[in-house]
Amino acid sequence: MSERKSDIEYYQNYYSDKGEAAYLGEKLKASSRMLVFCEWMRGYLKPGDKVLDIGCGDAIFAELMPEFQWHGVDINTERASRRIPGAITHDLMQAPYPFEERSFDCIISSEVLEHLWDLRIVHKEARRLLKRDGVYIISTPNFNWITNHLEHHKRILSVAEQHWTFEHIRHYDFLTHQKYLNDVGFVVDRHVGADAHYCPVFANVCRAIRDGLRRDGVEVNEERLHQLVGEGLPDYQHTTIIASKKA
Repeated sequence: MSERKSDIEYYQNYYSDKGEAAYLGEKLKASSRMLVFCEWMRGYLKPGDKVLDIGCGDAIFAELMPEFQWHGVDINTERASRRIPGAITHDLMQAPYPFEERSFDCIISSEVLEHLWDLRIVHKEARRLLKRDGVYIISTPNFNWITNHLEHHKRILSVAEQHWTFEHIRHYDFLTHQKYLNDVGFVVDRHVGADAHYCPVFANVCRAIRDGLRRDGVEVNEERLHQLVGEGLPDYQHTTIIASKKA
């Protein structure tokens, strides 16, 4: 267990403590969540548009989509600075963020909000910083996915003096996200589930479909199958992904 004395200190040192295990980096390129973000952003944006990655982590999105102008903010930007020079170190629970109002064409926050005490602070800042026609794309683990449900129920029995070592301190599903987004002035534009490969049931279904089609002489991409399953069964996937716009 961590010897850190507070949640702030824990996350400031997260990447140093975890090293390459903190984020999967290159391995994430094949995941359905990453594919959805790339596909959506390229559909909403044009090359050269300004994007802010809130909780940018290792800034893998900046490497995957170099055609955009990237900015990043996180409590620890040690690894992000390799891909986003000038990424800003800032506590995401402290508003305002150090950017000008209406500065960005797109703001993303991927697998970050579940680590924060109050996502409303992030949402309000995203709305302040987005241009009028900008898009806000978020993803978090989906509480309705059965393994998440059981795991987080077990974590109710936490160790009080080391609560910060439980990384996911808030839990969300699509309807919860929709309410929070609506409350601060966003309207949901798209919603899918993703990362079926985390769930043996969906992973095996996708693999079986792929193998069956191959036997029939039809080549299909397994990651694309994961995306299609996420579109067809969005509320039962490991991750929920939402794109919204200003109301």
